[in-house]
Parts: sequence; C-alpha cells; structure tokens
Amino acid sequence: NHELSVACWQALLTAGVYTNLILPPAAPDGRSLIRCSVTAAHTTQQIDAITNAFASVCRELGIGRDAA
Repeated sequence: NHELSVACWQALLTAGVYTNLILPPAAPDGRSLIRCSVTAAHTTQQIDAITNAFASVCRELGIGRDAA
C-alpha cells in the first residue's frame, strides 16, 4: 500500500530520520521501499535512535511482524 509507505516516510522524517521513499515504477514488483544509508560516521547512539524511530513508527502504523 503506497499510502502507508508515504505515511511511514513522513513519520520517520518528523522523528528526525531522513530516508528515501521509492515508489513504482522505480521500486520492483510494484512495491514501495524506504531506504536509508548508514555509514561509519554514524555513532552507536544515532543508530539506536534511528532503529528506535523505525520501531516506533511501525508500531504506530501497524507495520511489521508484531502488527497483527
């Protein structure tokens, strides 16, 4: 669902996490993707904050294995 992908992307941005939203036709098989880049310049604390933001947004939107 592309609307859900856009909502997730927007919520992550609001949480301070910049990601790239990829929609068809750029995404394979008509799906949507959210891509982020992590480098050696990121601190452990930044990575923790990013993963926590993903987990929080996914919970809020009902995305993921715990969503059912």
